[in-house]
Amino acid sequence: MLNAVIAYLKDFPLPTGKSKIYKLFQRQLAEQGPIWCRYDGDIDFLADLSDRIQRHVLLYGGYRTERRHKNFMINRIQPGQVILDIGGHAGYYTLLFAKYTGNTGQVFSFEPNPSNYAILEKNIQRNGFTNIELRAEIVSDKAGQTSLYLPDSDNTGNGSVYASSDTAFGQIEVQAINPDQFFQEKGIAKIDLIKIDVEGHEENVLRGLTHYLSLPADQAPEVFVEVNELTLQRAGKSPREIFQTMWDLDYTAYRITDQGDIDRSDIPFCDNLVYFRKNAG
Repeated sequence: MLNAVIAYLKDFPLPTGKSKIYKLFQRQLAEQGPIWCRYDGDIDFLADLSDRIQRHVLLYGGYRTERRHKNFMINRIQPGQVILDIGGHAGYYTLLFAKYTGNTGQVFSFEPNPSNYAILEKNIQRNGFTNIELRAEIVSDKAGQTSLYLPDSDNTGNGSVYASSDTAFGQIEVQAINPDQFFQEKGIAKIDLIKIDVEGHEENVLRGLTHYLSLPADQAPEVFVEVNELTLQRAGKSPREIFQTMWDLDYTAYRITDQGDIDRSDIPFCDNLVYFRKNAG
């Protein structure tokens, strides 16, 4: 019976009713442990169903509210590009980046939460991607040791360097790196696309990337940043600080519409935004 439920949740093409079926069998599915599923046609993904993001990959092929961001992002990718996934979680975007940049591309995925790192590593190995460098460090403006506060199992992407009620389930010490220094030492001349989802630490990451963000417009990366007003407030920050940091670096913010276009008319304080350098080709 449970195998039939799993097959339905994984393979039935229509989303209607899947959430109700999952809730009916939630306990049994949790006891089953992580389940392999597939998205974007040919990417295998190990989904821990206790985590809402990973659960959405199995049920719907990805987090439904982020579908427009995912489609817009992968349509920007070209083979051979260098891409950073800062906040790799279980690898949903990391694996997409690796697929679309191809064997000549380079993807650097940073995920300091050990449980997420372990699943991401399995996902990389299962898909046979050789163009991903997986890192366990935190990305920041300053290198050194720092604390990472761990979330509960319902949203394992909520780990943060800032303590809050969402990150009261453990604390570990991790290494932080400065990305400008790290990538220049690796001989990376330019970065094409950067995705940042780091639960309130976004501005610190951006300050650590000022060398690459200050390159001439035709060499500067496109930057996708999750801006969450509540998460930033918990960190003692605000969305305006991110907007100002990027404005000072000559970047303009756009929101991605449901139609897949970009729009500057109504920039929200809680969304995934894309930043382009002004006058970029």
